[in-house]
Amino acid sequence: MVLIVFNDFILSCGIGMGPLVQTAPTPMMNHFPVWSPTENLIVFDSDRDGDSEVYLIDPDIGTLRKLTDNRAADGSARWTRDGKFILFKSDRDGTLKMFQMRPDGSDQRAINNYDESVESISPDDRTVLVISTKVGNSVVSAMVADGTQIQLTSGSFASQPSFSPDGLRIVYEDRAGDDISKSAIKVMNRDGSNTRRLADGTDPAWSPDGSLILFKTPTSQAGGFGWQIATIHPDGSSLTRLETGVHPSWSPDGLRIAFMRETNPDRSDIWVMSREGIKRRCLTCAH
Repeated sequence: MVLIVFNDFILSCGIGMGPLVQTAPTPMMNHFPVWSPTENLIVFDSDRDGDSEVYLIDPDIGTLRKLTDNRAADGSARWTRDGKFILFKSDRDGTLKMFQMRPDGSDQRAINNYDESVESISPDDRTVLVISTKVGNSVVSAMVADGTQIQLTSGSFASQPSFSPDGLRIVYEDRAGDDISKSAIKVMNRDGSNTRRLADGTDPAWSPDGSLILFKTPTSQAGGFGWQIATIHPDGSSLTRLETGVHPSWSPDGLRIAFMRETNPDRSDIWVMSREGIKRRCLTCAH
């Protein structure tokens, strides 16, 4: 038998022994990676110090920076559209609120007037997509400059809408009940017309060039909590399953994808891969 030590893993290998066996790494949840829309930086949540904090990692250099540091739960981090601030949720004031900070972790402050119903803003800044509740269901509505809301979806649970880069179409998640595995990715015109169902899945996101939609889709394979990262063309063609995982996020140039993958039942890590699903690398396995 030969023991190989690599990035904190111990691999046992030998002739006729079958698949490689690795010891379990330190239990840890590295969660919800989101790539900056303007820089080569990824923000994510981790409980590596005992509670949820927000971290920043450079996917090429591998440098890791802790942005929040307190006994409260800080998480659900994401970027503002211009990449100048990071938004995150925290209960440090006794109640769960939205906060913002700069990418270096400075200027952390609560956003008291933050509207969580806002999901996406059109490229021309003239229309805002919001989620509103109608008789127990959530619907996507478009809010224009004078505050008027135009309902775009109906009859089911709709969420996670976003405009295409050209502002002409909207992608969103739609499902009839509480079972997230029954969710569907749908695309419609900006005015709510010509709705098309693309695939089973959730967490849709347009590629920066608008040619692909990134999402997660149900799978029976291990390593992704029952989900695979996938892409599809906006017309519903060329569904491509890339890798087991969840929480996919595009790089600003659209050439790579960050995602979360289960290492074992007690740990998840942040990975990156090319848009074709190759050149996979774990960013947090060695941290």
